[in-house]
Amino acid sequence: TCGDDSICMAGLWKTAGFQVRPARVVGHCITQVRFDGRWNLLDGDMGPFFLLRDNRTIANEQDLVRDHDLLKRAHTHGILDPDSRAEGEWSAALFVYEGNTPADRNSARDTTMNMVLRPNEALVWRWGHVVPLKYHGRTDITVWGKRAAERICNGLWEYRPDFKREVWRRGAETVENVEVKDGELRGAAGKSGVVVWKMRSPYVFVGGRLEAEGDGAKFALSWDGKSWQEVGTNLDGLFPRDGPARYEYELRCELPAGGVLKRLAIINDLQMAPLALPAMTVGENWLTYSDQSPGPRRVRITHDWVERSLSRPPEMSRFPVYPPDGLRTDGTDIVFQWRPAQAFDGDTIVDYQFELADVWYYKRWPMSSNFSKLVSNTSDRGQPRYTLPGPGLLSPEREYLWRVRAKNSKGVWGDWSSEWSFFAGGPAQPVEVRLEPTKEKDNKLVLRWKPNSKGSAPEKYRIYGSDEKGFSVADKPYRRNVGQSKDVAAEAPANFVAETTNTELVVIGAGVDVPNANRAFYRVVAVDEGGKRSGPSDYAAAPRPLICSKTPAAAKVGAEFRYQVATIRSLGDLRLHMVDGKEVANFWDIEKPRFALVKGPAWLRIDEATGLLHGMPDTAGYADVEVKVTVERPVRKLDEVRLSWGQEQVKETGVEQVGSATQRFRIIVAQ
Repeated sequence: TCGDDSICMAGLWKTAGFQVRPARVVGHCITQVRFDGRWNLLDGDMGPFFLLRDNRTIANEQDLVRDHDLLKRAHTHGILDPDSRAEGEWSAALFVYEGNTPADRNSARDTTMNMVLRPNEALVWRWGHVVPLKYHGRTDITVWGKRAAERICNGLWEYRPDFKREVWRRGAETVENVEVKDGELRGAAGKSGVVVWKMRSPYVFVGGRLEAEGDGAKFALSWDGKSWQEVGTNLDGLFPRDGPARYEYELRCELPAGGVLKRLAIINDLQMAPLALPAMTVGENWLTYSDQSPGPRRVRITHDWVERSLSRPPEMSRFPVYPPDGLRTDGTDIVFQWRPAQAFDGDTIVDYQFELADVWYYKRWPMSSNFSKLVSNTSDRGQPRYTLPGPGLLSPEREYLWRVRAKNSKGVWGDWSSEWSFFAGGPAQPVEVRLEPTKEKDNKLVLRWKPNSKGSAPEKYRIYGSDEKGFSVADKPYRRNVGQSKDVAAEAPANFVAETTNTELVVIGAGVDVPNANRAFYRVVAVDEGGKRSGPSDYAAAPRPLICSKTPAAAKVGAEFRYQVATIRSLGDLRLHMVDGKEVANFWDIEKPRFALVKGPAWLRIDEATGLLHGMPDTAGYADVEVKVTVERPVRKLDEVRLSWGQEQVKETGVEQVGSATQRFRIIVAQ
């Protein structure tokens, strides 16, 4: 479904005049569109789009490849799927392609949904489906479950030519040796008559039948007007589920001498999608008909529906509990609350739908997948509230609108509440986070940042560090999806470093004494005087390798000397690869350091893999030592065309050197 969806989205955007290009995602297919001066990733199949930390700019593929936390902080599926941190991490693992190679995508755009109806021809849009279900698709719909099958609709395309009126001839492609008498078709005297009708629909045909009354008429069907096969009254077998999609065919009727055709109905089942069907709402509806036929015409339009009155829709409360309408919150870690809706006639309230929009940018559209929710799919199920996953998903000093509606135990949704507004408060995430050398030039790095100009003034800052690229901040140990990795523990430790009132902190270098010092990546969180936190900042990456261990000063003749050379390296992030035809998640890109002893006494050795320097001095004096470390990571060159359709094919594998670093020191050897 994702491949079809990405094709359709590409065609729509192309028609609207936008540039498009495919994302290159393992096991999934998405099209990007260019507007506002940048590429934007909009996943029409899974449903969501992801925002950068300004909560306004739509992320593109490379934004998400660089920082998986942008996905992990979001709801990565549609509104019908429950919240799941593990699913968010799995979705993040799809984004692996580090490149910006241009490409294009398009759909067939030479067809339209325009249709021509002949006299006595009708299109019937229907919300239900026949039993057994008729549909077209490469995959058996039962794979997706009962709910998926219920979403397919079967409309009808009917043609009933009126042989009593001469206009029937204009509806046929061919009429040969046919006479009309008393509203019946007959072969001309001593000859076989032939009539050919073309059936054409913008909806795919998934079945059909003929209702014919007469004597001696024979029918045949052709896809190309050249090859014909005889048919009976049931045409279903000609439209198999996994066969070619059929949008038109020709039907031939042969009338031998003496044969007669009194009446004919050509009826085809169509496949329709409910979201593309006309719809009505409770109350007054205005329906407009138009066509392009010149001159007078006679058209009959019938609306048929089932009026359900067994249950009155619930009535939504008129007032919010929190945030109060029109006021400001004290932070962005909001628990939205409202007064319970009222159910009638013994019904109960079983669910709420919550929506939030940015007043100035998104108007009535949900701001992201975090703000279009069924409460039953969250941890707040059963309660008139919705708790945001964490701070930072809203931006301070911005105005937002939110609304809710309720569903009763009969499955009936009520009207939406009024739109309630509020201004978000609290601090905003720090900006310009970077790692720089200290002024002392002591081979240490200081993490620096600037306070955000938006939101309440920070009183202090909390720093977090991890070797996992795209990590999420955590004050406590937590579970994470590591796939099949044996090198990364599923129980992740807390990654809190320290709290400071300054806008900098030394975090890397020999002798730095804070938790999670000497990590590959760092983020900063602002905290205001009320204790409200911002969301985490973008991450700053440390140069790698960087030797961060404190060199030894002395050794002793005849005593074992040991010094562990330590360096910063990245664990990469959880990524998806295809292994033996299956999608396998793992931390594939762990950087591996290689250590070498460039200079040193004969008694000194180094373990190439671990960086352990060891040996037993045999002479007093001093020894100059030079240690070099290089960091490598695996690289894979993929077929970019196939990857744009979600298919991973490895063209080359290898190892690339990330960088190198050298440490020089002198060992004083005592007697």
